[in-house]
Amino acid sequence: MPVEPWFVPLAYAFILLGDNFGHPCVSWSHVYNKREMNEYPSPRNNASIVPRLMLARKFWAYGKTIVSYNDSGSRMSIIRTGRGTQLSDSPHALMVVLLNTHPTDIEFVQLDVGLWNVDTIWKDVTQQTAGLVEIINSNGSGVGTFGVMSRTVSVYVNCNDPNYVEVEQFWL
Repeated sequence: MPVEPWFVPLAYAFILLGDNFGHPCVSWSHVYNKREMNEYPSPRNNASIVPRLMLARKFWAYGKTIVSYNDSGSRMSIIRTGRGTQLSDSPHALMVVLLNTHPTDIEFVQLDVGLWNVDTIWKDVTQQTAGLVEIINSNGSGVGTFGVMSRTVSVYVNCNDPNYVEVEQFWL
């Protein structure tokens, strides 16, 4: 039985962006959004999601993985701490990954991305979620409200990161 097309980018997010979530491997047809006759369909609306996830792995998938879930079990948040071992160690190369399996709801979550990120702007490099996230000082922590559309993945990074522009302008 084939995997539902909407789930493919979520599976790649686990494999490519998590720490010890699997061996990083991608299908050619998902990278180039191509398929042959009698093959399973490519994921919807993801002409560039898989390559962008690959770039996110290259630039930001470092450090400890901090995972949290919502009460309903439909949303998962992954924070990669960057090159440090703790969230407080590394002001660079930090990444927030949100996965949503709910069929209709947009999910929002407030996450602490470190006090050094206060007054910075973050954006979803997969381009699945429109808008920007401003990080504010909340009780001595850098907090932002991140969103993810239904049945997709969003990867947020600081727009001031030197690698952000390369991923933002990427296309196949």
